[in-house]
Amino acid sequence: MQSFRPFILAAFLVVSQTLFAKNLQELQADAEKDVVSAQFELGVRYNTGDGAPIDQDQAARWFRRAAEKGDIRAQFNLGAMYNAGVGVQRDGAEAMKWFRKAAELGDDRAEFNLGVAYATGEGLGKDINEAVRWLHKAAVQGNADAQFDLAALAVNGDYMADDPAETMEYLRKAAGQGNLPAQFFMGIAYVTGKEGFGNELKAIVSMALLYIICHYCFVRFINKTQTQKRTGL
Repeated sequence: MQSFRPFILAAFLVVSQTLFAKNLQELQADAEKDVVSAQFELGVRYNTGDGAPIDQDQAARWFRRAAEKGDIRAQFNLGAMYNAGVGVQRDGAEAMKWFRKAAELGDDRAEFNLGVAYATGEGLGKDINEAVRWLHKAAVQGNADAQFDLAALAVNGDYMADDPAETMEYLRKAAGQGNLPAQFFMGIAYVTGKEGFGNELKAIVSMALLYIICHYCFVRFINKTQTQKRTGL
């Protein structure tokens, strides 16, 4: 089965062109007046360095101001910062608190992160039923990572899917969106003609994961070699 790990977004949601057109001083003034959209945009600018000097402490500050007023984008981003320890002290429980707030408002990435946390027990108590519930919410919204992880849980026997065909359909959807583990898994399934569920399918999943691990190690080795060549180390 996949080694579950919450992904942390470095990129943020697109903001309005109107706000983007404002200079930093104007944006700051609006944010101080509690204009939530301005607070979120200010957080993005300080986080990315686009239109403001990079300052993760300020990014976290303005995301928090917007998040406390219910901005779903800011809630997710603040959770991501707590999970990564960027601009704030790393705090898994606080990260999950903000991910939950965003998830309850329908953010599929936050739903996915909650599902992963429940599946692994990282930041939350391990609870497969809750993991499935949140992963399913994200999968229904088209989140490819959630679709693959949900299928992986079913294939591994961690939960019994109501409809086995739905599990395979999630794999197809994830593969169609470019999810590499799902693509490799589906490719092996089609080649071998084993699209059912059982020990054969578990073997296919294991093969897919082995390939992914080998590919990851190879890429890291190549990148390290290229770095050494450039630096002379």
